[in-house]
Amino acid sequence: MQTLKSVLADYPHTRALKEHELTSTEVALEFVEYPTVSDAFDAMVREQEFDVCEIAVGAFLQARSFDKPLTLLPVVLAGGLHHRRLCYDSQKGILRPEDLRGKRVAIRAYSQTTGLWVRGILAEEYGIQPADLQWVTLEGSHAAEYVDPPNVERAPHGTKLVDLVLEGSVDAAVIGRAGRPGLVPVIPDVEDAERRWMERHGTTGINHMVCVRDDVAEDAAVVNALYRLLAAGIEGAVSDGPVSGPPSGVRFGVDRVRAALGLATQLAYEQAMIPAIPSVDSLFPEALLDTESER
Repeated sequence: MQTLKSVLADYPHTRALKEHELTSTEVALEFVEYPTVSDAFDAMVREQEFDVCEIAVGAFLQARSFDKPLTLLPVVLAGGLHHRRLCYDSQKGILRPEDLRGKRVAIRAYSQTTGLWVRGILAEEYGIQPADLQWVTLEGSHAAEYVDPPNVERAPHGTKLVDLVLEGSVDAAVIGRAGRPGLVPVIPDVEDAERRWMERHGTTGINHMVCVRDDVAEDAAVVNALYRLLAAGIEGAVSDGPVSGPPSGVRFGVDRVRAALGLATQLAYEQAMIPAIPSVDSLFPEALLDTESER
């Protein structure tokens, strides 16, 4: 049995794995805990410190663009729709998407995956390109080699996204699921907008997936056993009720992730996050692709 040093956040669909209720005769998962799972991304992208690690799609695509020895598993741990993530302070007046050109928008990092989806929405639905905005970031990319575009500036250390909006330093901010006090979505009728996007693309967005070091990916028995464990965790959680809130982006399987991942690679290229668009299948272990094709 091979022991795999692993980092996964706490979700309903990882609980059984992390509490060792789901086990395998081929692999054992030894978990390393981080207060916030994104804190592990630097170590995985830059040093490949773990055998298995949850990873943001943007971080993974940039890692691969710099030839880091990482391979993606077709397992989505977090995702969803993102229209509501672009927020502003309604006390300062009404701000609509068409008003954004020339405005300042704060985001944790230009390469953050939520930002990738938000920029894609603005371009597709409102004709607003990333270069039309001034982006204010709190940090750089998990890939140390990546250089932000010229219309990106860094906020002072210790700054918070919400504070930047409320104090008027920026006009809007891309903010995650946790807490947006006093802020409202820039995109009007946001639930309808998200529903239309999902119907148009036939998928929901993806944020976090699972990656492994290449040496793990090259061992067919190990990577297939790991994939079966992750899939069983999702299947078990789904049978107990909805995962990650409706609409859920949590899923597994090459065919179930191909559309969203293909769109993410295209957007990453268009937004100058990666220099070329990789084929989706090239991101996955060959052994796992063979197994999936036999199902």
